[in-house]
Amino acid sequence: MSGFNGNDSIVLYFGAANTTSNIADAISFTNSGNEGVDKSFYRIANTQGYSLTTGETILNASTVWASKTLTEVADATPSDLWYLNYYTAPQAPILDTFTLGANAANSASPGVTITFTSSAGTPLEYRISETADLSDATWTAISSYNTYELSVANGVKTVYFQLRNATGESAIVSDTIERVTYTYAPQVIISQYYDPDLAGANSKYIELTNISTNPVDLTGYSLVRWTNQDAENWKYTGSATTSPNALISLTGLGTLAAGQTVLVAHSSATTPIAAASADLTNGNLAHTGNDSIGLYSGTPSPETLVDVISFTNTGNEGADKSFVRQNNDQGFNFSSGSNVTNYSSTWVEASLATVASADSTSNEKLGVYPGGGVTAFTTWATGAPYNLTGNDALFDADPDKDGVPNGIEFISGSSPTDASDAALSSPTLVIDGAPGARNATITYRSTSISDYLNPVLQISDDLQAWQSVINNQNATISKDDNYYGPGIDRYTVIIDANATKGFARLSAQSNN
Repeated sequence: MSGFNGNDSIVLYFGAANTTSNIADAISFTNSGNEGVDKSFYRIANTQGYSLTTGETILNASTVWASKTLTEVADATPSDLWYLNYYTAPQAPILDTFTLGANAANSASPGVTITFTSSAGTPLEYRISETADLSDATWTAISSYNTYELSVANGVKTVYFQLRNATGESAIVSDTIERVTYTYAPQVIISQYYDPDLAGANSKYIELTNISTNPVDLTGYSLVRWTNQDAENWKYTGSATTSPNALISLTGLGTLAAGQTVLVAHSSATTPIAAASADLTNGNLAHTGNDSIGLYSGTPSPETLVDVISFTNTGNEGADKSFVRQNNDQGFNFSSGSNVTNYSSTWVEASLATVASADSTSNEKLGVYPGGGVTAFTTWATGAPYNLTGNDALFDADPDKDGVPNGIEFISGSSPTDASDAALSSPTLVIDGAPGARNATITYRSTSISDYLNPVLQISDDLQAWQSVINNQNATISKDDNYYGPGIDRYTVIIDANATKGFARLSAQSNN
């Protein structure tokens, strides 16, 4: 037989006449649908696989006919049902193995992946439930990526699973996994996302910041790009991290100092910062508006998820946009469909023009995150000319043994390595006015982030009872942003001459 194509029906008759009563079997297509062009269909059940209803085709008999690509048929082996010149009687599937979450012991996410192996008949559907007899479960078509949502309460879950095809059902098999509470305890976060179209160029950037008070070794850390239809897969325990997803190792970044911000760029990025100027370049950072970018501290799973900036394939929320982090709060959850737009207080969109023109003191500037909280202090302590290391660089340390900890040395502008350079020495403290009516002007430095450095200036008449200075009550307080450099501000306090005899003290504390 020759000459048939995708809009021909092939009918097998018995007897001399080609009449309806003599039909033995048929494989049916329509001229308008052209359902069979360049395709292969193979039988999976011995029941009737055609209909005499006008317009119905092979596609209406999915429990009898399954399809394979031409390549799959060409590569088939004699044991495959779609191997040409081979057919065996259909059988119900035998469920050999069933696994939740890639065999993980527990899941911090409600969603877990489903994997299974089977033999005998080809399975077409599955059902799954935490009810042993599956009476509350519905049959679902098997796809290339199957998942299950665990019940809400924490604890060990026993989940039951079954397969079926047109011939019959498999036995019911179970697996267990413990649902646990997810704790967000970040050290390194995603602090900015930048994805301009720029005529199709891959000028893509992800900014990362160490917001902790200690160095973080990025060995084993990675960025994972969950692409297109897989943009939500990061929410599932057991999700694969291979194609079509891309894993970018961050090991090459080494150790991030406390407060340090680094930039990861696509290897062909050109603007606003050339790839050569980024801390790490990688061609896998070809994210678009429907990709989610996850930061992991180990083998990617919800339990190692450090941070994520999330978009969806349907919403395409990140296309040609930049999102800038405003605080260190958690900016994601595991709810289906949840994305960056659900966290408007944490993620704020900045125009591409604003990012491209931002100066080195701006949060919108790629590679700058004042919200890191410890950037200014750590840079001051560990950089030139002091070059403190280890415990000597800590906020409460006193490496020059002058009785003034580094935190006070930093805010007052004195040296942490020179005991003769006393804190609050001139010109930090200036007395103005004539005797009896003198104002005290005190200047000190701090970062823009009050939850890390919290300077407190107090005044007293007798060195016993102290009161905090309050703007427009007993003092006038002003602040010059970035006076001493990016993220380091100057505070100027003019104490009212009538407020006190003139005793003042300055303290600072770290809240991290």
